Amino acid sequence: IIFLNLLVKRPNLIYVNTITNSRPVLFAHLLGIVCLVHVHEGKQYFSPLNPGTKRSIELILKYCSNYICVSSGVEELLLKKLGSSLATVRQIHNGISFQPSDIPSCKLQLPAGCASKKVIGFIGSLTHRKGLDIFLQSAVSLLALRDDIIFLVVGGTELEFKEFVASCSISNGLPSQIIHQPFLQKPALAYKTFDIFCMTSREEPFGLVNLEAACMKVPVIATDVDGSRDIFRHGETAIIVPPGDHLSLMNAIMLLLDNQRLCNKIAAAACDHVSRNFSRRKFIAEVSEYVESLMIS
Repeated sequence: IIFLNLLVKRPNLIYVNTITNSRPVLFAHLLGIVCLVHVHEGKQYFSPLNPGTKRSIELILKYCSNYICVSSGVEELLLKKLGSSLATVRQIHNGISFQPSDIPSCKLQLPAGCASKKVIGFIGSLTHRKGLDIFLQSAVSLLALRDDIIFLVVGGTELEFKEFVASCSISNGLPSQIIHQPFLQKPALAYKTFDIFCMTSREEPFGLVNLEAACMKVPVIATDVDGSRDIFRHGETAIIVPPGDHLSLMNAIMLLLDNQRLCNKIAAAACDHVSRNFSRRKFIAEVSEYVESLMIS
């Protein structure tokens, strides 16, 4: 049906928003239509275990000549896979639409006794790739040293969180100062609640959560992965730590907890940097310009 629709409507360009679906790329090749693939995926997709996904990516790399990559790391991965291909690759960062009016006036409701404590936050899927285990290890270790903080995990369901915690084999379970909040449709409420935001991914092609936290003027600790390298400068707009290293994360959290001046400095600098360089308007303009250039070439 899709193939017949393309025959009838005959578009000038087919835009594909993933590198894991080769069907529209093959249709474009067969019909002689320009195709553009927008690559959001990271390392695990470029070396997939699933034979079907592997074959799909191979076909895309063979038959598509135009790509957008969301970060320099993704661009590097793609260029290695393309080898000596004459494909055109453009790096265009994702962007977000944000206004000061988007900041909510209230915070999440936390358990009694937490109002005076600093909140260290995590937002994301409850997975090993997102580094939630590192966040929890750091939380357990820090809570053994100080009682002026709580840790808030936002994402997934209550059952998923319990299952993830069980998979981490944390001795004696989690302290009560580690709180889980199921997935929120409006994450701005969580950012408003955080005093520090931790992006702990072991791999992250870009990471919109970094942009969201920055625009909410929450100081960010981010792992040294593809997206973070393109968005932040260590010590200027965020604190950057190695992925998978809970001790480095602990030290970074303590650094910000004990240095409000540094928190304010990097939060303000990150907000200004992101609003100027990672807006939705800029993203749309760059994608539109690239699409137009392909259609007239």
